[in-house]
Amino acid sequence: MQKELKNQGKVSEDRAIELGLGELSKLPLKEQEEYVQKIRDLVEDFLKKEGISQVSLGKAIGKRDGSALSSFRKGEYKGKNLELAHDLELYIKNYLAKKQNKPSKEEEYPKGVFASKDKLMAELVIDIAVDEKEMGIVYGSPGTGKSVIASAYAKTHPNAILIEATLHTTAKTLLGILSEKLRLQKSSNLDESVRVIAKELFKRDAVLLIDEGEHLPIRALEDLRRLQDFSGVPIILFGTHILMKNLLGKNGELAQLSSRIGSRYEMRGLDESECVAFFGEHIFGFTKGNFRKAAKLTKRVAKLARHGCDPKDKESVMEAAKMMFL
Repeated sequence: MQKELKNQGKVSEDRAIELGLGELSKLPLKEQEEYVQKIRDLVEDFLKKEGISQVSLGKAIGKRDGSALSSFRKGEYKGKNLELAHDLELYIKNYLAKKQNKPSKEEEYPKGVFASKDKLMAELVIDIAVDEKEMGIVYGSPGTGKSVIASAYAKTHPNAILIEATLHTTAKTLLGILSEKLRLQKSSNLDESVRVIAKELFKRDAVLLIDEGEHLPIRALEDLRRLQDFSGVPIILFGTHILMKNLLGKNGELAQLSSRIGSRYEMRGLDESECVAFFGEHIFGFTKGNFRKAAKLTKRVAKLARHGCDPKDKESVMEAAKMMFL
């Protein structure tokens, strides 16, 4: 093992991220110091090129006051330099990877989709929640584009934590996923988990996005409320109309949670002009503005076009529509 690490030699900037903190700690002291210095240089370059403040970077890795990062940059940090360097590298490499790999709007979605009213209003709910450090909710019928919006936001905001709930997501599961994403040790004591996670979120400049929120049971929703109370982290819930009913509770038992929702928006789907602009002629008549169905139908039409059909012809759209449950 020591020979293998030796062969890795002086840790290059590209290679280092492949090593875990445990492996880095096994390197000779001189190589550890070289690694830490390379990360210092990486930080300086990152802050300069990306226009991000030292305070913002510090919050993103859990160093809220910024003094630790300031000392690290000067080579005067008295804490665990290797651990801090590794945290900085992980964040910066993840940030740059997301920025580099972010598909263009034209590549990921049909042209102009980001100009839809639903998209703009949902983003406004997110922005308000972030600015006011409160909770927000984006809800609507299945297929209106809620998950697309949540995913797009997470891809372009490295500080965003996106969790996709399922029918099996319990309060314990939710806290476990959060602990894993925050690189915290999982605890079997749920009360302790809530407090430890909240403490970590308080240190970070994080945004919490919960998709398919209608699947969360009451205990999980209450834990989210307490996390928001303890940490002030912005939380945005995405879900169907069932989520709205769940937030109110059958007997008003979630009044404390619903009272924390600072803003909400109901997704209505694409209107006819938007559907024509995004997906072309004839699609709206079959999908009635449902984003998911419109996107799938457009793909089916494109596949038919490979077999000689005219994708702009209404008959071709009709034939494609027959292949789907609309």
